[in-house]
Amino acid sequence: MAFYFPLWNIIASTMKHAATLLLLALFFFMLTSCSLRQAAEGAEAVPPTGTPLPGATAYPGCYFNWATQPLPDLSRQVQEAVDKSSLTGVTASAEAYGENCYDNLTNKIVYFSTMETDFRFKAAVEDLDEARLGKSAERLLEVIEALPGSSIPGPRPGYVGIAFQAGEKTVNMWFLLEDGKSALAKGLRGAALFEALQNK
Repeated sequence: MAFYFPLWNIIASTMKHAATLLLLALFFFMLTSCSLRQAAEGAEAVPPTGTPLPGATAYPGCYFNWATQPLPDLSRQVQEAVDKSSLTGVTASAEAYGENCYDNLTNKIVYFSTMETDFRFKAAVEDLDEARLGKSAERLLEVIEALPGSSIPGPRPGYVGIAFQAGEKTVNMWFLLEDGKSALAKGLRGAALFEALQNK
């Protein structure tokens, strides 16, 4: 009998500890569930890929994702300016780059916040001579520069993309608008302008 009593005491003690741990786990689970429910009902989600932009309207329960939106009115304005210039075979478009605000509960877009405006051009050229491409880039920068500032949304300058195509060959340029203006201000033209912006 002396053997069974200590064994029983050990089993009873172990069961008491197990019951205590089970009760503690259940209590912790209930607290966690309440916290998660409160977070889902009232807390604001942390933006997965960005933060609200300066000047963006605050919206409770909103999270943000990077996005682009076409700007048809500005695109039409740029295309008209290109057509009035001496450039031929050039198509132009403009798009806003920024963030979509999604409702935290419905995942529907509430509003779009513009960060910058990017300009894109496709130009058919006879050849890919750097002096010729630099001259075309200069004229396109002059077209953008002549646009009213009020027609270009966003708190900061965007990018300029130019795709020059000669037959089956294509040369792409992608540079900050401010870099293009700076290069012109330094007096860079033709091949020198092309080389400076091609390396950006």
